[in-house]
Amino acid sequence: MHRRTFLLAAGSTLLAAAAPAFAASTTSPDGATDDRASLLLVVAAELLSLDLYDRALASGKLGPRLVKTFARVRFNEQEHYDAIALQLGPSASKPGDFQFSYPAGTFDSVAGILVAVEAIETAVLGAYLGAVTTLSSSTLRSAFARIAASEAEHLAAVGGAIRNQPIGISFPVALDIQQATDRLEPFFA
Repeated sequence: MHRRTFLLAAGSTLLAAAAPAFAASTTSPDGATDDRASLLLVVAAELLSLDLYDRALASGKLGPRLVKTFARVRFNEQEHYDAIALQLGPSASKPGDFQFSYPAGTFDSVAGILVAVEAIETAVLGAYLGAVTTLSSSTLRSAFARIAASEAEHLAAVGGAIRNQPIGISFPVALDIQQATDRLEPFFA
């Protein structure tokens, strides 16, 4: 498909068996991205994050420090999901609406887990930062900015574990819906 964004009708799943079910762009005539498209994207991204941390924690590969860190990050991701799902109401994606896919061996080692976490957290942070510039609702802009700050903390924790460098770049990259979708799409079966 040429243009993709996450879409969920109430009670339906987002993913078809053979391919990701990404809907056409939801851009208004004046060129502004519909707030709903951003909400749908980040709620799906939060569900991916929850699945990632659940699998990482269940892997038995993490030491006590990472278990504690990942448990807290998972708690944050749940709160992010709950806040965004509340905005979408009954049409919000729910656990089980997606099938997630990770590279072979992702959960076989700490290194594999950290690589996946860094890739997903980078894309999720970029999605929130990109949406902040396009959302029409000031309430949503504020919430997305606050969640982006939390996602940056997650990324810093992973950077510390990977490179012993917990502080990342000065200006994280903002991603538009298409760019964020492109980065997250490989993790959706």
